[in-house]
Amino acid sequence: MQGAVHLLRFLSNSTRHLATFFLLSLTVIQTSRAEDSAALKKLDQQYLAALERIADITDVSEERIWVEGGATGEPPAATGKLAVLRERYAQERAKLEPKKKDASEIAEMPAEWPTSVAVDLDFEVTVVKEDSENKVFLYRTPHFEFKSDSKLRASLVRGFSRIFEATYTAIHALPLPFQAVPPEDGFSTELFESESDYFLAGGPAGSAGVFISRRGFGKILIPLENLGVKKVGKGYSFDNKATNSTLKHELTHQICGAAGFRLPTWCSEGLAEFIAGAKYRNGRYNFNGIGGQLREHLKKRKGVWKSKHVAESVKRMMNISQREWNAGLTGGGSTNNYATAAMIVAYFNIWDEGDGIHIRNYLIDLKNGVEELAARNEHLLRGRSYEELEDDIAKGWRKEGLKLEFKVSS
Repeated sequence: MQGAVHLLRFLSNSTRHLATFFLLSLTVIQTSRAEDSAALKKLDQQYLAALERIADITDVSEERIWVEGGATGEPPAATGKLAVLRERYAQERAKLEPKKKDASEIAEMPAEWPTSVAVDLDFEVTVVKEDSENKVFLYRTPHFEFKSDSKLRASLVRGFSRIFEATYTAIHALPLPFQAVPPEDGFSTELFESESDYFLAGGPAGSAGVFISRRGFGKILIPLENLGVKKVGKGYSFDNKATNSTLKHELTHQICGAAGFRLPTWCSEGLAEFIAGAKYRNGRYNFNGIGGQLREHLKKRKGVWKSKHVAESVKRMMNISQREWNAGLTGGGSTNNYATAAMIVAYFNIWDEGDGIHIRNYLIDLKNGVEELAARNEHLLRGRSYEELEDDIAKGWRKEGLKLEFKVSS
């Protein structure tokens, strides 16, 4: 606490009182926590409570969204009392976040787009824990940790985890700056024998799987059945032909989130749909003809079944906040948001001049801390108006037999 006391000397009386309250709350966490994940959750709750105490004099809305999103990537700008609280919060959070593996395993960013990417099908599966009494079973693969409420054979884990390892390998094979160190114990996934237990653990109604990004590297929740695992008598069988576009989408969020920088919502969701639409089978992604693959994905999964489609305004999409996006999930229109984001990302990856070099440079700038609008203007718009960009996106998608129009931006 000595460093904290030293920091308090420089604060005004009101700010000192608030920071003292916050720091005392943190002391309870540090001396009573049972595990880091629980401590992170409590720390986040304490910080959110502290933010509410200054909400009447400082706009904390973006800070709140950042914390609720897992406090990953570049945080919003902060000054005054908010900056003081953020600094201490960041220091305490760093002590609790999961450790990363040795950075030496990070691969260099590839220079070209891959045609296909495959994972070694015989990777090692480690049985970490099998506690039948408490129904806790832990298994690890090279980059993932699976917590199950049912005992599973190592060969079964190897089978269903191929899509996890293949997605990790595929994302690291892209010429985009998402090469990152995974958590020391691997990216976390929780598996459920019953769908009802999945919903009780936080899985959204009607979903096939979800990535929860609130703390650290976050975790994926998914019922075993949605991995192609089915109960047969007292054991389980696995269908290696099973694929799950929702899982590929959520895995993309989890893996890209480890790269350490914040993506704008349209780019994050569009990239996740780009990977979700790529052909996958038994440990291999095929990126040959990716435009046509995405066209089929949009037709089957995102309501773009006709040869003519009215997409959302590109200007609106590229400026949409996470809060607006989330509101669309319950207020209607979310399917077209996902479809439009996917169309924009696909254009920059496939048809924009330079074979994806511009979105690559845009993402590199974001990773290096460049302000998003400045990076967007330099690398993505490049002097074009949003209407001109829409025309170019439409030209790209015409190659896949899709005639695009865009809503007028308000």
